[in-house]
Amino acid sequence: MTFSYLCEQYKDATTLGAAEERTLLLGAQSGDPKAMDKIVFSNMKLVISRGLIFCKSTDPRILDLISAGSIGLLFAVKRFDLTTPYRFSTYAVWWIDSFIRKEVRFFKKGQSSYMENLKVQFARGMKTLIDATGKMPTEEEVARFIQWPRYVLRVFQKYLNEKPKSLDATTSQAPSKEKSAFENVLQYENQTEIRMVLNKLTAVEEDVIRHRYGIGCKEETLVKIAGFYGLARERIRQIEANALRKIFILLTEKRLPKKEPKPAKEESEEEQKRRKARLRVTQAMKRIDPVARDVLSRFYGINREGKQSIEEIAKIYSADITEIESIISKAHEDVEKSIRKIKDQ
Repeated sequence: MTFSYLCEQYKDATTLGAAEERTLLLGAQSGDPKAMDKIVFSNMKLVISRGLIFCKSTDPRILDLISAGSIGLLFAVKRFDLTTPYRFSTYAVWWIDSFIRKEVRFFKKGQSSYMENLKVQFARGMKTLIDATGKMPTEEEVARFIQWPRYVLRVFQKYLNEKPKSLDATTSQAPSKEKSAFENVLQYENQTEIRMVLNKLTAVEEDVIRHRYGIGCKEETLVKIAGFYGLARERIRQIEANALRKIFILLTEKRLPKKEPKPAKEESEEEQKRRKARLRVTQAMKRIDPVARDVLSRFYGINREGKQSIEEIAKIYSADITEIESIISKAHEDVEKSIRKIKDQ
């Protein structure tokens, strides 16, 4: 499928009226597939337009962005509150952009969100089975638990164990002369001191370092350690790198002179009241609708470089000014209610 073919498929999609839109949303949330198809079809132009903000139409990844935005649209249909005064498209934009941005982040990492979701599902299944049985599960048990065909599980495990290779890399089989991070640490300290530092790491970090470098046990590869924990090889490498960083910091802290802590500043009663009020507002903002929270933060410049006018916010959400004003007024009420609840607790 090409982008031009996709646009051709949805060129006849028309904007629904407010009454018809709410009727279809009610049917879609009740489980009517025809209502769901119609509401999704009528809003696909919105998904395509939001995808073009992040990627050009000539880029082959635009189809992946539109696919991710479509999933966000389905989430919006299921979670839209029909009692709210604003239109569905205003609410759906936030979900569509959220899923598209997530896909863009995976592009930068060089992997797809689909494979990342499979990794999470596999890791959770392995952890649950290990916690329940206390041993490494078999391939059949894992496939049955996460409801995958066995051949799919084999292919996926093969994918996890593969190490990506650069096209510029040499094909020489000669061993690398570069020293590892652990060997660099050993240049400064002896192993006895490092064993003392290992006790200050977490249980997983200590176990990974010991099995990785053969401290008190047999030296193992990243693949074998990853198989034991039911995690990806890359995740074990990250745990190893984080543990080495901690070891280096703990060893270098002994040489640095300890700084005396600065005396804490005494707050006046007025400053304490302001700090508590800001904390209550922050907690209340987390409890309101995500769209209303985003609009309110843009309007007042909360955690942003500056404030935005209602006209600018309406242009971002492709909504009317009156809709944005109603969102802001309702958000004010929700925040005040949440603040009262927080005070009463």
